[in-house]
Amino acid sequence: MKQKASKTKRLKYDDVYMINPLIDIAFKKIFGVEANSDILISLLNSIVSEEDQISEIEILNPYNERNFKKDKLSILDVKARNKHTGTYFLVEMQLADELDYHKRGLYGWARVYSNQIGARGRCRDLKRTIAIHILNFTAIDYEKEKGW
Repeated sequence: MKQKASKTKRLKYDDVYMINPLIDIAFKKIFGVEANSDILISLLNSIVSEEDQISEIEILNPYNERNFKKDKLSILDVKARNKHTGTYFLVEMQLADELDYHKRGLYGWARVYSNQIGARGRCRDLKRTIAIHILNFTAIDYEKEKGW
């Protein structure tokens, strides 16, 4: 089977067109629905450490609710929680490099982490929150960042 490479939304294998799984909506349909939780578990387990391995996962609403009317709405590609440990997993697929992407990623993570406890919650109740960003660009220029 010959694949014609393209940055478009469709991939062509011989005479069959397929949706590119790296496109936002396709990625969400593959990894962000309960019916495909086994696929998400496989992806996450191939990335995370031995201590964070998952056997059962709950797919969550990817919208991080606003606490105040003027708050910026944060939407993730996939948000899930390990049913046994309570660890949160955030997965983002980003094809295009955009200005301040690293800040947007951190903002999404911070919203999930901080929204785990209410006004009377205790910090010790916060669960581990792991963000995985699959990028089609270099996010960190290591040559520039050596001075950290």
